[in-house]
Amino acid sequence: MHYSKKYLTIFIALIGLKCFGVNTQIATAVRFANAPKIDALFDDECWKSCKMVDDFTQRLPLEGKQPTQKTEVYIGYDDDAIYVFAKMFDTKPDSIFNESGIRDAENLNADNFRFVIDPYQKLQDFFEFGVYASGAQFDKKYTDVTYNAVWYSAVQINNEGWFVEYKIPYSAFRFPKKNVQEWNMQSTRTIKRKQEFIQWCLTPSGNSNSLAFFGKLQGIKSIKAPLRLFFTPYISGYANKNPEYDDNGNLSYATSLNYNAGADIKYGIDNRFTLDLTLLPDFGQTQSDSKVKNLGYQEIAYDENRPFFLEGTELFGKDRLFYSRRIGQAFISTRTLKNSLNDGQYIVSNPTQTKLINAAKLSGRTNGGLGIGLFNAVTDNTFASIKDSLGQTRRVLTLPLTNYNVFVAEQQLKNNSNIYFMNTSAMRNGAAYDADLSAVGFSFANKENTYAIDGTSAVSNKITTDNETQKINDVRGLKYSLGIRKTAGTYQWGISRTGIDSKFYSSDLGYQTINNTNKNNINFSHNLYKPKGIFRDANNYLSFDYETNYLTKKLSNAQLTLNLNATLLKYHAVFCGAGFTPWQGYDYFEPRAPGRYSRTLRYYFVYAGFATDRRKKLSLNISQNTSNFIDMFRIDGYNTDVGIRYRFNNQFKISYSFSRYYDPFNFGYTRTDENGIVYGGRKLITYENRLTLNYIIKTNMQLNLVARHYWNTGEYRKYFLLQDDGNYTEHQSAYNSNFSYNALNIDLTYTYIFSPGSSFIINVKKAIESDAEFTNYNYKNNFRTTTQAPKNTSVSIKFLYYLDWLVIKKALA
Repeated sequence: MHYSKKYLTIFIALIGLKCFGVNTQIATAVRFANAPKIDALFDDECWKSCKMVDDFTQRLPLEGKQPTQKTEVYIGYDDDAIYVFAKMFDTKPDSIFNESGIRDAENLNADNFRFVIDPYQKLQDFFEFGVYASGAQFDKKYTDVTYNAVWYSAVQINNEGWFVEYKIPYSAFRFPKKNVQEWNMQSTRTIKRKQEFIQWCLTPSGNSNSLAFFGKLQGIKSIKAPLRLFFTPYISGYANKNPEYDDNGNLSYATSLNYNAGADIKYGIDNRFTLDLTLLPDFGQTQSDSKVKNLGYQEIAYDENRPFFLEGTELFGKDRLFYSRRIGQAFISTRTLKNSLNDGQYIVSNPTQTKLINAAKLSGRTNGGLGIGLFNAVTDNTFASIKDSLGQTRRVLTLPLTNYNVFVAEQQLKNNSNIYFMNTSAMRNGAAYDADLSAVGFSFANKENTYAIDGTSAVSNKITTDNETQKINDVRGLKYSLGIRKTAGTYQWGISRTGIDSKFYSSDLGYQTINNTNKNNINFSHNLYKPKGIFRDANNYLSFDYETNYLTKKLSNAQLTLNLNATLLKYHAVFCGAGFTPWQGYDYFEPRAPGRYSRTLRYYFVYAGFATDRRKKLSLNISQNTSNFIDMFRIDGYNTDVGIRYRFNNQFKISYSFSRYYDPFNFGYTRTDENGIVYGGRKLITYENRLTLNYIIKTNMQLNLVARHYWNTGEYRKYFLLQDDGNYTEHQSAYNSNFSYNALNIDLTYTYIFSPGSSFIINVKKAIESDAEFTNYNYKNNFRTTTQAPKNTSVSIKFLYYLDWLVIKKALA
């Protein structure tokens, strides 16, 4: 009986370890006396002393089964770096997928290997270093997909399979300051032709935190974090050709030449915290925005493409309270400026971006899991140029000198939980208003990471000063949210509520928030993780949203939505869904007038689509959507999306996407005039064509072309006057509100990464944007007219050089 109890106790303990995600697999790193040459040849003497890691398991497609191909991993280290050698054996080396790509290329049709470490063992972040069989590197942090480090790798494809060798300097990642290191570790391999994904430490399907299943990397001791001081100076030159109009409307082109110089500086204060500075930055080569016509009251949020604002900002992404595009954004729009002009005046120029003088961010995390982030940026005064009929020019201040500041403190807790505090502020020089926002939040999970509860609370302050009385007016607003989720398993669900009062304002440094609303959501999902029938995996999601006005408590919107997504056994994908609004609501925002509301119209939508296996040279995806109102204005609308990708070889591929959206009676706000608030029923037809060509000359050199044309037309069929009860009566309008909006952008970029962190870039941009009265639906004629319209042209050259102070110091010694 004594031994039975003992064995039972051991058995229960082992089961407990498995349930709680503890993995007992251990890898050992060996100290090297001499560093290996990074050439992917397993001939350096140091590798012979390493302990082999080869106990890998299939995660996909057959979870828990033995891999179809053998993998061996060896790990070593010295005072400067950690080294990894991985042998991906393959019985058919000629069949290894190895599509070429430049650094951080996503979803290449190529086998890959990943080495992942969690040095602080908090189960909330990791550093990932990956290499494709073509030699292209990719890296990220769990909390920051934009993370980029300087490290080294080499790949060889031979008659045994493909081998990869790493050197990861200690300056590329952070680790605790202690003599004996123990890191959590994961290693994975993808065999693309088989869609096989294998792991050193298996992450069972349905788990919400894969980091809890990492193994251990031991044997590393007596290493020190080096001084992390990096400089990336740049010089750039631009040749611009832009259209200009005189007071008679005559078109001419102005040509300008200019150059810029500046630098990015990265300084590791210690092994935990990093200070990033950018001095006189130049963002002229960033990808052009995919502009669209916006008829609604909600802001269009465009992607951030500026590198400095992308990298290392993971701590600042709490509850959408920081939107980096606010920094440098125009304060007074061209439309607003036009409305303020007198007769005979016209706008010569109105910059849409302000000049960024400098920006800095400090980020890091203590050994105890306290993350601290501090971000500060200063933008210069920005002026529009106005000319009158006499030829006199004056400047109008559109955005004063502004200081933006963000502070975040986040404490990591056990079980993938955390609490945080965040503050943002925008302080403007002169009479313009200032803004301040503070927020606290938490996420608590149970020990098994199967349930979680989340909450946030934010207070905004909009501060204005009366110029005459110097009286300060402080308008405060409140936002809160609370939710509970089941985060693991075949069946998952969530319930949440968000309340935003009528005075809450976050648009000075955060994403736009539609205030004066209560949002309630209930969702349920079913997940298929293993093959069943004709399906390899599937996700089915049912959601119900119920929104009310914060002050009146009246229903503003209710919608039930079902989404079904599945991968077939042959790796084709199918998806479909539907939704409808069961009740009419009260919309307090569409009228664009305080205290007014309109009754919403009930509608439904249905969609379906499929995508072919992306491993093939030719892949296709297509989807179709149909929608209609339920009670009135019943005319079917259709949306069609088609995408085609063809891979000519491992170096050259082309992608084309086409979208056509047909909305026969789009109903919404048009204008406010002497008659009142006018709504319109407009026929909207939108075309979007995007062509992308990508040619990889070699792993560190690529040529990339992105061309996009967007055309949105609006033809008004009927006008309506909004009544006090929120309903509508037909109205004969004397105005012609029809429109035809075009946006055409062509970006051609040549990139040469001549050494890690250093690059030479040539960029050519052409941009056309026009917003005119609608004439016809002929796409061919419209495209011809658009290409003949005045265009902005820019040709630029940029040279960046990465300097590591330790390398400089050795060279000077």
